[in-house]
Amino acid sequence: MRCLVLPGLDGGGALLADFLDATRPRFDARALVYPNDPALGYDELVEWVWPQLPAHEPFALIGESFSGPVAIRLAARLPPQLQAL
Repeated sequence: MRCLVLPGLDGGGALLADFLDATRPRFDARALVYPNDPALGYDELVEWVWPQLPAHEPFALIGESFSGPVAIRLAARLPPQLQAL
């Protein structure tokens, strides 16, 4: 299953490398890298992530630290392929 990991306050996946490695081979885990724009708040990040959610395969959404609220807001939209939060 694909796992989409939303990063912490650093906004990138660099600090998640060990975590992503530990999930393999059981999960296909990938971290998103947020745009480098400090003006983006939770609402804007939800809108940025939404079109990147897998549309045709089951996935889990993991919100690390800062991204916890982003993950919850995305899950509240009930994406059809979301299996776990």
